[in-house]
This record gives sequence, structure tokens and C-alpha cells, in this order.
Amino acid sequence: MAKLAHIVNLSSTSPDDSSYLADCLKPELLYEIVDEGLSRSLFTGELSREEIVNYLYTYITGALVTWCQSDSAYDIVKTEEKSVEVLVRGLQ
Repeated sequence: MAKLAHIVNLSSTSPDDSSYLADCLKPELLYEIVDEGLSRSLFTGELSREEIVNYLYTYITGALVTWCQSDSAYDIVKTEEKSVEVLVRGLQ
């Protein structure tokens, strides 16, 4: 139910191509991103691939819920840019 609410809300406030909205909620994409980060030694060996994906997925869904509850009252990209940077540094 929450996923559907995110997709509907994001679709109504996003550019023409809304297919990426459904995709952005799929952990498979995060696995690809994390795998690339691991191959570049971006993350330490203290966290497993699954743990990193779970932390990122939890953050993303939380950020989306907060944004949706605000009725898209702010620019999520600008607002979350610093938060994502801090999160990734914490996972290194």
C-alpha cells in the first residue's frame, strides 16, 4: 500500500517518464549501485552487501514517505543531497 502511494504521488509530481519511479523502489537497482561501490572499495568490509542495501533502501523509503506526507512541499533532490552524502560517508 505504501509503495503504491509513493508511486502515485511521485508520478503526479514528476517529469513525463514515470517508469523510473517504480524502478527506484526496487532493491535490485540498489544492489547494482552497491556492487559498483564495493568494486571501487567505496565501502569497508565491515558491512555486507545486503546490510548496505538495506540501510540505503530504508533511508530512501523514509525520505520518500516524509516528502509524500509533506504533499511535495519541498524539492526532495535539493533537501536530501546532503543527507545522502552523510549516509554514504557513514557506510564507508
